[in-house]
Amino acid sequence: MLVTVQCPSLKEGWTLNGCCGLTYKQSQLLSGRSSMSPLTEHKTIQSRILKYVLKIGWIIPIAVLSGLVFIYFYKAALLGGIFVTGDMTTSDLCSLNFPTRGFLGRCLQYGMWPLWTPDVYCGFPVFAEGEMGGLYPLSLLLFGLFPDWIAYNYLIILNFMLSGIFFFAYARTIGLNKFSSFIGAIAFTFCGFFVTHLKHANLITASCWLPLLFLFVEKLLSDKRLIWAIFGGLVFACQILAGHFQMAYYSMLGAGFYLLFRICSMVYTKYHIRPEAMPKKKKRQPVAQSSRLKTNLVSKDACTTIRDNGILNSLIGFALIGIIGVGLAAVQILPTYEFTGLATRAGGLSFQDAAAWPYPIENLITLIFPYYYGDPAQATYQRDIGGQMTLFWENCGYVGILPLFLGIFGFCVYCTRNTFVRLFGLMAALSLLLTLGKYTPLFELLWNYMPGLKFFRFPNRFLLLFDFSILILSGFGITFLMERIKTFRVKRVIQGGICILVILDLFNFGMGHNPTISPKTWLASPESVKFLKEDKSTYRIYSFGCDESWSMVHAMSKGWKGNLRLYTAHRGVLQPNSNMDYGIQSSDGYPAFAPKRLVTIHGFYRNMDNISLYKHSMDDPLGFAAPKPQFTKLLGIQNVKYITTFWELKSPDLIEVHQTRFKGDMPPLRIYENKVVIPRLLCVPEAEVIPDEAAIINRLTATDFDPYATVILEKTPKFGISTVEKTLHQNKAQIIDYNPLRVTIQAMMNGNGFLVLGDTWYPGWKAFVDGKETEIYRANLIFRAIALTKGEHKVEFVYTPASFNLGCWISGICLALVVLSLTGWTAILGKRLGR
Repeated sequence: MLVTVQCPSLKEGWTLNGCCGLTYKQSQLLSGRSSMSPLTEHKTIQSRILKYVLKIGWIIPIAVLSGLVFIYFYKAALLGGIFVTGDMTTSDLCSLNFPTRGFLGRCLQYGMWPLWTPDVYCGFPVFAEGEMGGLYPLSLLLFGLFPDWIAYNYLIILNFMLSGIFFFAYARTIGLNKFSSFIGAIAFTFCGFFVTHLKHANLITASCWLPLLFLFVEKLLSDKRLIWAIFGGLVFACQILAGHFQMAYYSMLGAGFYLLFRICSMVYTKYHIRPEAMPKKKKRQPVAQSSRLKTNLVSKDACTTIRDNGILNSLIGFALIGIIGVGLAAVQILPTYEFTGLATRAGGLSFQDAAAWPYPIENLITLIFPYYYGDPAQATYQRDIGGQMTLFWENCGYVGILPLFLGIFGFCVYCTRNTFVRLFGLMAALSLLLTLGKYTPLFELLWNYMPGLKFFRFPNRFLLLFDFSILILSGFGITFLMERIKTFRVKRVIQGGICILVILDLFNFGMGHNPTISPKTWLASPESVKFLKEDKSTYRIYSFGCDESWSMVHAMSKGWKGNLRLYTAHRGVLQPNSNMDYGIQSSDGYPAFAPKRLVTIHGFYRNMDNISLYKHSMDDPLGFAAPKPQFTKLLGIQNVKYITTFWELKSPDLIEVHQTRFKGDMPPLRIYENKVVIPRLLCVPEAEVIPDEAAIINRLTATDFDPYATVILEKTPKFGISTVEKTLHQNKAQIIDYNPLRVTIQAMMNGNGFLVLGDTWYPGWKAFVDGKETEIYRANLIFRAIALTKGEHKVEFVYTPASFNLGCWISGICLALVVLSLTGWTAILGKRLGR
């Protein structure tokens, strides 16, 4: 029932649907209720909150949205399958997001901080790299309680549920009716951005919070209370802790634009709209009012906000959102900041790198026909669009045909009458221009002058803001249409038709894009793992040509919607980081970005001068390679004992020790043993000092370099370079205990020398000799070495990063302040509600 209320406690011009949108005090004035007894205060608060939730009609939409997500992912929800979404050369799901979260689950199981993994890159600061989302609250809960694959399934499902629920909540907050909000929530939940990015768990985990961030910014503007800044800060912190800084950054960028536009609109309304220019009262209420939209041409709300210093409060509040979010997430931000300074993106990306894999103008047609250029899940995607190599999942902004056109329609009919429509119309246009990247000057302008933007690739991801904006506008379009249908029965039929069409369209678009496979089949140990597990020594593996063999499987299977048996067979090559699933250590890795020195030495960008590839087609399973001695020697220095590959390798340093054959055209999986492997732990009598990285690589690969006799350092050690007699064979060292955060070694030295541990050097590692801290030198470009004197010693390497410890203190203090603030606010609210 639509009711126009004239009450001193309400702002004039508000139109209410029942009592929705009122504060509790205002609703009491309308209902004439008296204050409750203090003895029943707690029970009263609970009942009023429940009554409010029921009144605004959240229960049914949330239940239906959750049910739709359950149906959409029914196999994963019923634990009958695990997601196996692929890529052209690897899978960010199977080779990055799932393995790292599996590591998180194991660390939680053993009560250990998930800071460092020895399984990739000869040792890697997996927490500092950030994509694992090691302190994201939902991840801690799920991976702490359930097996890895179950936790991962439900993390994905919860992300989709939350995206729809938060969208619905925001749409209702700005005044859209339940049906319009519900349709927008469905389209947002199953839009192309979320569906095609499912394999990027950290990305969709951060992105699903976007509508809730906008909700709290809106409450900050309309309510003028800084308590909403605390809630907004909690949301921003969750986005950062989710493990995707880019989407957290884009969300705050969008929220900042939202805030500034609303403030400018308020100022403009106050100073440029004269009282005589106000719309006169009509017998029939305007659509903008009958839909509870609070911001229109009626300026009294805006003037009241300005008069009550609301603009200043809003600006302070938005700054607090950023401060609180950064403070709470400092435990993640500081280690990541330290890591970035040593990584390939130190100082930011070049514009060419940032704008690579673009969104060509020709790709706009996919907003209507998402598979116009093919479907990568069926190996039909045409990657070359407009002369540029593109990625389907980075360019898919499909929201459904009907919601798209309803959004355009909503903007056309309301752009002159409603602030929100103008706001989201402009946001949709700007975000689409930014999505086009290098094809418009706007992105380059922002890239040059917006702090922080240089660290991110894929401006295509501004599609999130476009999808969100166009779907809010679609709510206005639906509202306009429904307001003009007076017959109740006809309105319900049309609403049902819209709902069915939107659901069928989006389910048809994306329901099969992310297939599942039996966890028992996918997680079973391949024959290669069983063979490698028989070797109880300490070693690493290297997966040779695995990107090319994945591409071969992708083509042979006709995409990941096709023959998953071939993808299962490919698991045996242990493509980084899938080796983490089986506890097998690799010298290679697959993160978003890695320390520069690791990229240099392990061949992340493979040095083709050291590998002769005799292969003419990516789809040819019969290729072979002849690695040169420099390549096998570098692998040996990294403690690589075995090479797994689908290629036939021809090298005097390699001997084939295992082969797994498969049915059909799948080539056999081969395992080669590297005869020039170097032990993980060495006692070396001599050191050479070479400060230049390129010179170190040349020296390491030189034929006269003996890693058993000499270690290459970058600074002069405390007792010189070569002051002792070579007593190599009399020196002994043994690893007593080896876990991710601590390595304990017993060493017996017959003379002064160096203990070289073939694990990655990184800030935060400390070495203790007989309980006393000693300096760790960079050895052989990427490893660790310490100087030891003659005698028996107990050596401990312990990982205690100062950046993490400082971040813990900052986040802990910030969390305590937030809890105190919320406790005080709750107490005050309880007293007010009890009156």
